[in-house]
Amino acid sequence: MRVKDGVSLVGGLLFLLSVTSAHASLEMHLIENGQTASMQSPAMTCQEPVPMACQVICDFGYYTTVTVSASGGNCTDAQSALTLQLQSIARGNCESITMLPSYCAFQVVITTTCAQVSPGVWQVQGYAKHHCRMSTC
Repeated sequence: MRVKDGVSLVGGLLFLLSVTSAHASLEMHLIENGQTASMQSPAMTCQEPVPMACQVICDFGYYTTVTVSASGGNCTDAQSALTLQLQSIARGNCESITMLPSYCAFQVVITTTCAQVSPGVWQVQGYAKHHCRMSTC
């Protein structure tokens, strides 16, 4: 080892010793004043993960209800009754699948057009396609 290298090595060690001594002195000062000290540098500190907000979304399944009939005093009433009945079925399907009694992307498919089946009674048949809502929590 040359003298110049030895001086560099000693200089580097003295610098490292002074930095370590200064850190220890600061740490003792903080502890004496009731504050906490951390040996980690700011670049090394770990951050707590930020929790994602829970969301309710449509699942990726695609479900079809059974075909049902509904009737009413006219076609509008019969179709409304069909929709309500199919919504109830979809709600039950989803509750058994995702534990949430809620559906989304609901669509009624008419299989038999509205027709008068007796005086003052109209009937329609159909099924529904739907997805189920689910929680991301």
